Amino acid sequence: MSQNLERWLFGVFSKAVSHKSLGRATILTFHRVSDNNSLFGQEEVGILEFRDKMRLLKKHFNVVSIDELLNARVNDELKPYTIALTVDDGYEDCYSVITPILDELKLPGAFFITTEGIEQGGLWNDKIANALLLTEQQSIHIDGEEIFIGDDASKLIAFEKILVKCKYKKLHERSQFIALLNEQCKTEFTDYDFLTEDKIRAIANAGMIIGAHTHSHPILAVEDEQVCITEIKKSKEILENITDSSIKHFAYPNGMVGRDFNGKHESMLKKLGFESGFSTTWGHFSPDSNRFAIPRFTPWDKNVYRFAFRLVRHSCKKYG
Repeated sequence: MSQNLERWLFGVFSKAVSHKSLGRATILTFHRVSDNNSLFGQEEVGILEFRDKMRLLKKHFNVVSIDELLNARVNDELKPYTIALTVDDGYEDCYSVITPILDELKLPGAFFITTEGIEQGGLWNDKIANALLLTEQQSIHIDGEEIFIGDDASKLIAFEKILVKCKYKKLHERSQFIALLNEQCKTEFTDYDFLTEDKIRAIANAGMIIGAHTHSHPILAVEDEQVCITEIKKSKEILENITDSSIKHFAYPNGMVGRDFNGKHESMLKKLGFESGFSTTWGHFSPDSNRFAIPRFTPWDKNVYRFAFRLVRHSCKKYG
C-alpha cells in the first residue's frame, strides 16, 4: 500500500503540478529529534520518523543548503520541489541524532543556536519544564491563580499555561518569573541537554551551517532596542569564537513577521553583518524574497506520506 501511495504521489500527482513550484523553495524547520518521549516534548520528532522523512526528501526532492538558496539569482529558476533544512535552538540531538542522519544521506542542514543554552545547559522553557517535572508540590500560585500539578496531566496543562504567561515577558521579567516558580516548586535546574562548544564545532566540521538565534531567546518585539542589539550581537560573537568562522545567518525567536520581530530588527541584522534572517511565517523562498524575513514551513504530519503530500501541496501553493 505504501509503495503504491509513493508511486502515485511522486509518479503522477507531484509531476502533474511540479511547474507550480518552479522558481521557489520551501525551508523546513525542526527543533528536537528524540525518542525520549518527554512529557513536554510537543516539538519532538521521533528518530525513525525523521530518518524516513529525510530519506524521502533525498529521493524525491531537490535538497540544497541555505547558502545555495541565497546565492540563486533572480533570473535562475530553482528546480521543482527545492527544499532546505533548518534546525532551531541547539539541543544535543543536533549533534547525536540529526547531523549523523544528514551526513549519512549527504544532505545539507543549518543549525540556529541560542547561545545561553551552551552556558546553562538549557533554555528558559527547559527551566520551567524541569521545575514541574521534579517538584513534589501538589500546586503552585502564579499571578494569583492556583495551578494544580499533582499528576502528569495536570503538569502538562500547567506547563502550557505557564509558557503562554512567560513567552512574551521581557527577559528580566521572565527571569524573575522562573526564579519564583523554582522557589515554589523547591527545585533547581538539572536538565543540561544542550550542545557544548565541542559538539558545535563537530557539527560545523561535518559541513553543516551554524547560525545565530539570539543569546537568551527573547521575543525581540517586546524588548528595548539595546537589549535586542546585545542579544543578537552576543550570540553571533560567541558562535564565531567557537567555530572560528563568520556567522552569516540568523533565525528570529518564535519568528512570526510583525508579531515577534519587525523592520527595526531586520535593520539590526544588516548592521551587524548578517546576510539573512529566517522567520517562522509560512511561505516560500524565491531569489527576490526579503533576505531578512525569509519564510519557512514544516508539515506537522507524523506519517511520512502525509508529510510529503502536504509538502508537495505547500510547494505549489500561492501565498500573499
